[in-house]
Amino acid sequence: MRKTLAHYYPPTPAEFEELWKNGAIVVDTNVLLDLYRYSEASRNEFAAVLRLLSERLWIPHQVALEFHKNRLQVIDEQLSAFDALVKKLESARGSLEAEMNAYSKNESMDIPALVTRHKEMSAELIGMVTAAKSAHPRVPSNIDEDATATMVTELFEDRVGEPFDETVMKQVYEEGARRYPAKVPPGYKDSDKPEPDRYGDLVLWKQMLKFASDTKQDLIFITGDLKEDWWRRERGKTIGARPELVREFRKDAGGQVHFYDPKQFLQRAHDYLDAKISQSTYDELDNLSVQSEANRQHDIVDAQLEAERVRAQIRQATVRLSLLDSPRMGAVASATRIASIEEQLRIMEKSKKRYEEAYRASDDASKQAELTEALVSIQEKIDELFNAYIDEQETQSSISNKPLERKRLLSELAELNRVHETWLSRLSANKIEDILSRRSSPDRH
Repeated sequence: MRKTLAHYYPPTPAEFEELWKNGAIVVDTNVLLDLYRYSEASRNEFAAVLRLLSERLWIPHQVALEFHKNRLQVIDEQLSAFDALVKKLESARGSLEAEMNAYSKNESMDIPALVTRHKEMSAELIGMVTAAKSAHPRVPSNIDEDATATMVTELFEDRVGEPFDETVMKQVYEEGARRYPAKVPPGYKDSDKPEPDRYGDLVLWKQMLKFASDTKQDLIFITGDLKEDWWRRERGKTIGARPELVREFRKDAGGQVHFYDPKQFLQRAHDYLDAKISQSTYDELDNLSVQSEANRQHDIVDAQLEAERVRAQIRQATVRLSLLDSPRMGAVASATRIASIEEQLRIMEKSKKRYEEAYRASDDASKQAELTEALVSIQEKIDELFNAYIDEQETQSSISNKPLERKRLLSELAELNRVHETWLSRLSANKIEDILSRRSSPDRH
C-alpha cells in the first residue's frame, strides 16, 4: 500500500537520513522576511544553521524576487508596530477609565485615585514603547547598509534559480486559472489577490519542480506559510505536506520532498546536524507564529466589520427607497415610535463602536471571542431596529412618485451591493466558519 499511495506516507527513517544528507534545502520567502522579525541572537542562530548546509542551499527565483520586493515593507511594519501598540495602550486606557468611572458612586473605592494611578502607569508604558521605537534601526537608505539583506545575499550567492521566460510564465498563469477554482494546491488560497500576484506560490512551486527534475535532487522545503493549500490538516492538526503536492513532485521530479516550518526545521537540524539552538530561539519562533495568527484573525474581523458597515449603508438606502415605493402612502404612524427607534439605533451604534475599539485593543483570544459574540448580538438588534424603522416609515410617509430620486437610489444600492460582495469575497468559507465557530467554542493565526 505504501508503494501505491506513497504520497500519503511520511518518509521512512532511511529516507529522512538521505534527505538530510543529500537533499537540497529550499527556503520560502516568508522565512527570509521573518529574519527581520527575529531578535539579533535568533537571527544569527538561524543563519548559522543555514551555513552548515551552505553547499545545498537553493531558492527559486520567485523567492529572491519576492524578498527584494517586500523587504522594505517588512522593515517598515516593524516600525509601525510601535505606533500600533501605542494606539492600543491609549485605547485601553480610555476604555478602562470609562469602566472605572462607572463605579464613581461606590464610596468604598477611591475612583479618582485609581484613575490617576492608571493614567500614570499607562503613560509609563507608552513612554517605554516610544523609547524603544527611537532605538529601533531605521530603514536603510540602500540594501548594502541592511545587515539582514547582506546576510541573505551571502547565504544564497550563486544559489538562486533562473526566472521563467515570458512564455512559461503565461503557461503557469493559465494553469493556475484552471487549478485554483478546483482547489488544486498550491496557491488557491491567494485567489483574492490581483493577477498575476495570485499565482506567486504556483510559480515558486513550478520552479522547485524544475530544479529538482534538472538536478535529480530530493528537496527539504522550509516555509512559514501555514495555509491549507500547502499543508494537510486533519481535525485541526497539521500532519505534513498536501498529498497532492507530494504526488506531483514524485511524478514531475521523480524524488522526495518534505516540508518543515521554521521551528521544525531547527529541531531536526539539532537532531541531524548537532546544531546548537537555544530555547529562547524556539520560544521566539513560537511567539512569532502566534502573533501571525493573531494578526490574521484581526484581518478577518476587520473585513467582517467593513462588510457590516457597507451592509448598514445598504439598509439605509433601502429605507430611503422604501419611502418612494411605500404601498401605504398617506398613512400616519406614531412620531414617538419613530423617535424611539432612532434613539435606540444611536445607542446601539455607539455600543457597537465601543466593542469594536475594545476588540482591536485586546490581544487576549478569549476576550476577543467574547467581544465578537457581543458584536454579532448587537448587529442582530440593529437589524431588527432597522426593520422596525422601515415599517414605521412606510406607514408614516406619503410620498409622490420621484423617478429621478428612485433611479439614483437604485444606482447607489447596486454599487453598495457590489462593494459588499467584494468584502465578502475576501472572507473564504473557512474564515467565516472559523469566526462563527468561535461564538460557541472560543479559541485562541
